[in-house]
Amino acid sequence: MTITTRAGKGSRLTNAEIDGNWAEVALLMLGAARVCSFAALGLASDYAGKTARVTDIGAHGSFWYSDGTTWGVVGGEVVLERSAVAASAVTGVTVETTVRNITIPAGLLGLNGALEVLTKWSLTNNANSKIANFYLGASVAAGIGMSGVGTYATRLLIENRGSESSQIASAGQGSGFGGGNATWTAPAINTAAATTLSIRITPANAGDSAVLESYQVILRRP
Repeated sequence: MTITTRAGKGSRLTNAEIDGNWAEVALLMLGAARVCSFAALGLASDYAGKTARVTDIGAHGSFWYSDGTTWGVVGGEVVLERSAVAASAVTGVTVETTVRNITIPAGLLGLNGALEVLTKWSLTNNANSKIANFYLGASVAAGIGMSGVGTYATRLLIENRGSESSQIASAGQGSGFGGGNATWTAPAINTAAATTLSIRITPANAGDSAVLESYQVILRRP
């Protein structure tokens, strides 16, 4: 454990040094095994009952706990990435266009982890179709049609089903919950290997516009 100090009247720690000190104190209080990247976390069986601070998962890192069988996020969830800065408008095209890619490190979901994806869109308000597709790797986890509205919010949950290469995901629901005519999707992507979560949009009419106003991706792995 390393705590940064300064000697001398008027000497002050920088904000980064203060943040670092708090992180070290948190490690001590949680009985953390070490500080590392997710790739270097190691086998859960080697750190049973220990907590580690993972520096590259979450905006400011995250704490993970080993029960001897698997690693889980302390608190059950961590925001992987989010932004409320609007992406460039997709207009003048009728082909599928990627507006955001989020890297999912190898093994991040484990056997039973999940990704929650929240988005908000601004759209040309007319009857023309604008389809938002959410890909996990090369498979479409959900395709959501948006027409007849000027704004639209979506919530998608992609869950591993006791296997790193078996998932269940929303078929086409927008915001909220309820029934539908579509079946659940099953992407079957091997998340033991690194993959990409991709947010894409396809306007049916080149004269229309679609803007991803905000997005948030949350890892759920208790």
